Amino acid sequence: MEIRDPVHGFVHLSDAERKILDSECFQRLRNIRQLGMSYYVYPSAVHTRFEHSIGTLYVATQIFEVLVRKHGKYFEKLLGIKGDEANLIKRLRITLRLAALLHDIGHPPFSHATEELFPKNRTHEELGVEVIKEKLERVFKQREIKRSGVNLEDVVFLIYPENVEEISQEDASALYLLREIISGEIDADRIDYLTRDSHHTGVIYGKFDYMRLIDTITIVPHVAGKSKTFQEFDIPQQPEPRIGVEFGGLHTVEGLILARYFMFLQVYFHHVRRIYDLMLTDFLKFTLPDGCYPADVDEYLEYDDIKVLNSIRDVAMGRDSYCKEAKTLAERLYTRKHPKRILESNGLPLKIDEFEEEIKNKLQKNFDHLDPYTDIYVDDPRKATTKLTEAEFYVIEDSISENLVDYWKFEEIGKLKRKGKIAHIADKSELIKKLPTIGLIRVYVNLKTKKDIEEAEKICRKFYTDWVEEEGGKNG
Repeated sequence: MEIRDPVHGFVHLSDAERKILDSECFQRLRNIRQLGMSYYVYPSAVHTRFEHSIGTLYVATQIFEVLVRKHGKYFEKLLGIKGDEANLIKRLRITLRLAALLHDIGHPPFSHATEELFPKNRTHEELGVEVIKEKLERVFKQREIKRSGVNLEDVVFLIYPENVEEISQEDASALYLLREIISGEIDADRIDYLTRDSHHTGVIYGKFDYMRLIDTITIVPHVAGKSKTFQEFDIPQQPEPRIGVEFGGLHTVEGLILARYFMFLQVYFHHVRRIYDLMLTDFLKFTLPDGCYPADVDEYLEYDDIKVLNSIRDVAMGRDSYCKEAKTLAERLYTRKHPKRILESNGLPLKIDEFEEEIKNKLQKNFDHLDPYTDIYVDDPRKATTKLTEAEFYVIEDSISENLVDYWKFEEIGKLKRKGKIAHIADKSELIKKLPTIGLIRVYVNLKTKKDIEEAEKICRKFYTDWVEEEGGKNG
């Protein structure tokens, strides 16, 4: 089976992957928008988790093929796995592709916009694993998958390792490496969503040379202490294989980081998009049973964007009866009328929860007709764009990458680090080291007249300044 993708061209799927694609739980992703309510700002941003999942499979496969081309003959030594090379590569490839295809299957309506409504503070990855185990277990019994040696628990580990009690010690290094391809610092998920979101919103900020980046991805050794994952599974004392980039690809990594930075500022954190996401979440809190999505998998899978949009329309038009706040929010979402932004600063005040409570009280005292549940919003979309400076992500000299197996010893790797031939990415990139953190704080208020809006702006600005001075600083 082949699918024509507007970003990557033709994507080919196996019979087992097609069965997953045809399943009801995967088809649901056609009705889960990738960017929440961003289409209120960017009209063409109606692409879905369905196509992003296929794109992630494609990118993950491209990364894997590069690793096979560079290091496939030495996987036994680098990954600590014994066995036939061809069968090993086939098993790892299928495992990776299935996990990439299924990594977002648990997303709620409008994706991240309503993710806080999961019961018991669960995540979409955790819900996704439950969906896979309850709805797709039969796919893993297909001859194509069984004969390759792929098992369900390995795929689950790549998506949500916290849900896996035990994996083979021999396979742990390889599975951890594959997980980084799907959900690491430079991963298939991020490469696809930046490129795809840029394409569908019509902005150029998310574009970077991802083909060159993929071509320079390699395996790097990590020896500076074992991660929690490796401690849990008691990996033998040998260098840990990680995803890294050759020196020749450093500028493409900087391109990805800049693309991500600007996409957050211009698209993901666009002030209009954010207020609609907040209103949508509050509407669902008032209308969902118990104020959150159902814990039961079957009931949860009934929810998608279409169901939520129909609910908004019905409540707004009086067909469904809910509380006054739900009706107010439904009407504003349906007619695209949102509270106005009266404060924005790139610097979160300390004690943000207290700040939110106090500023709402201040506005209510000055405008007593404001409803704190529907008329005042404080938004703090926190995001550390300098994550790579804190992560264990390394770059490696191209010639060392080409002959990595010759250096796969602790003492050799130590020498390479001392010579700067393997280095933390922040030590090689001043741009990544200096890129600021996004720490936006915004206040929205539903006021009608220009005079009231200007007065509210003055109140918020003074309150924010006084708060920062009194508390002694801000984040971001």
